[in-house]
Amino acid sequence: MMMQTKDLDNPLVSIIITSYNRDSLIEKAIRSALKQDYPNLQIVISDNASTDGTHEIIKKYVHDPRIHFHVNDINIGMVPNFLKATTELAKGKLITYVSSDDTLMHQSFISMAVEKFKEFPNLKIVHSINSSHIEESGETHFDYSYEFYKETFYKKNFVSGKEVFQNYPRCHSISFGGTVFFKDDLINLKLFSDSDVFSADAQLILKIIQNGDAAFLPIHGYEVLRHGKNFTSSISEADTYIKNKNYIDDPYEYAQINKFLPQKDLGKWKSEMYVTYFFQITLHFLRYSKNEYLVLKKYLAEYYPLVHKRIFFGFKWNIQRLSIICSIFTKVLLRFFYQKH
Repeated sequence: MMMQTKDLDNPLVSIIITSYNRDSLIEKAIRSALKQDYPNLQIVISDNASTDGTHEIIKKYVHDPRIHFHVNDINIGMVPNFLKATTELAKGKLITYVSSDDTLMHQSFISMAVEKFKEFPNLKIVHSINSSHIEESGETHFDYSYEFYKETFYKKNFVSGKEVFQNYPRCHSISFGGTVFFKDDLINLKLFSDSDVFSADAQLILKIIQNGDAAFLPIHGYEVLRHGKNFTSSISEADTYIKNKNYIDDPYEYAQINKFLPQKDLGKWKSEMYVTYFFQITLHFLRYSKNEYLVLKKYLAEYYPLVHKRIFFGFKWNIQRLSIICSIFTKVLLRFFYQKH
């Protein structure tokens, strides 16, 4: 459905920050939201009954009329808090998210996104091309997919949803961070309706872009802090990752129903998504958990033999495996050397 430009003359944009016990991190997220130069802004902070000093940090900023601070009476859980902030507290026509331990990096991110929505009325998402993550040590890593974007999507005013969808194995970094959506799309497509999926942002984006186009801003828009308390850092079982594959299955089925692409193309897309997804997970468990690695390998051999073949008998896999073996061997040699000397 085409959105008339006149409906976006000066739309309210909600920045949603959900929190729980983030007193050492949330201030940076709040400041990055307040620095946005867009004039019609609502900053929703929904706290999940924190027991540390998070409330005291947030109260330093509630004098700003853009801040809307809500505290749940009890900890209702991460996903329900996220949903409440989106469906009940956020009043904006457009929405973006900032995790309480992350940062918006460009002060004109939202202004630039709104201008894109005004200019191209069939847009469904606007995403900042360049993102990064920073380790607790201070070391910063930039998203490699920027190299793909800057020579393709970067040079276009907007990109069709079909092109984004079909290239998604190469541009999987499109997530909630650094992306602006229409609130109605998030609600209509039932945000976080699948409790087994922790990649719910990718799941939703893969459905949203089947209904419109995307635009990509050539800016460093978002930075993720990697630390031991990130949700994904706590995942240690192969079964959790196996259940999460529904973030691929659900958009695939949605595309089938809507005849978004020919079945042959959809089948190829799903296969590529599986290979990309399970390759990264298998590599992770090869490094850190032999038992979970074997669980995942057995699962793929039994249920997805073609994916199993492409991963475990492919050139890329063997190069990565050799690299890991060499790394482990080097560490053993160094430990032996220092023990002797």
